[in-house]
Amino acid sequence: MKGNQEEKEVRVLVATRNQAVYNFFDKCEDTQLLEAISTEGAYQALPQAHLAIVDPEELVESSLSRQALAGLLQEAAIPLTTSEEFLARPEAWLETGRGLSARIPHLPPKTVAFVSYSGGVGRTTLALDTTIHFAEVTKLPTLLVEFCHGISALATLSGIQAPQLYDCLTQGVKPARWRGVTLLPMDYDLAKLLPLEQIREYLEEEQAGHILTVIDACYPHALLEAVRKEVLRWLVVASPRDDAILNGLQLKEELAPGASLVINGKRATDSMLLLRVEREVDLPHISNPDQFKGQLGREILSHIYRSWRRHDEKGFMVTIGHLLGRGGGDRALRQGAV
Repeated sequence: MKGNQEEKEVRVLVATRNQAVYNFFDKCEDTQLLEAISTEGAYQALPQAHLAIVDPEELVESSLSRQALAGLLQEAAIPLTTSEEFLARPEAWLETGRGLSARIPHLPPKTVAFVSYSGGVGRTTLALDTTIHFAEVTKLPTLLVEFCHGISALATLSGIQAPQLYDCLTQGVKPARWRGVTLLPMDYDLAKLLPLEQIREYLEEEQAGHILTVIDACYPHALLEAVRKEVLRWLVVASPRDDAILNGLQLKEELAPGASLVINGKRATDSMLLLRVEREVDLPHISNPDQFKGQLGREILSHIYRSWRRHDEKGFMVTIGHLLGRGGGDRALRQGAV
């Protein structure tokens, strides 16, 4: 009765080339196989599975590394075994898997970039709030990479002695983790000495081990070419100031398509200033944004992932504009998730 969605049916993630496993399930009537041949396929099937039979070394390594998949499998609240272990006691493993469900949501791997021409718009704070909130809600691997000039704002705001990109790349130092997020701050004077291709290869490897990668970048930046092809969404950050808005609109046009204008720190008194400004996301002014409580990050995540509201148990800020459906920016916020 494969394919039946009854409650008693056991959904089994099978990611192995061991034919004996498939031969066993040919005789089972109360199981549904979720077959995968790649690391990405196994990750996509994980949220629906009650039991996982995985031989990682036999999987095709796609956008997700084998190491990252192994970490996700360990975090999932379902029994995990190899094909060899399963075949030694198949009935016992199936019994263990009955009635269980995974608690890891499926969110596709993505790379997004916060960029701005203007300074003082809260770009790095917003990048940190977004990544920290994503990591806290999903428990999935999250990476934040900085492209800056001068002193690292990422290192300053996090307040930790995190290894710089240059150190990680040249000395084999592991990146720091802070509040569940892998941090790669930049010392530009050192980073600019590295070949661009070397930076690209290192960051591709790091991205393969994370579900969400966020780039925090001054724009333009000479080293940003290392990740440009990986960026799916450009989030152009501006504050409600004339200069920041004009710069934001210009940068959005330069990066289009795939660029969204984010107005950060909007107050009720800014409505007239923004009346004719086409934007995708309005973020309200909040007290102490550097406490990183996710108030702004959850709004950004709902713009990045259409399904985000199903994963975030803390709820979302709702504005009068959202409720009434007024303004081009609010309409785009509802429609602009990628």
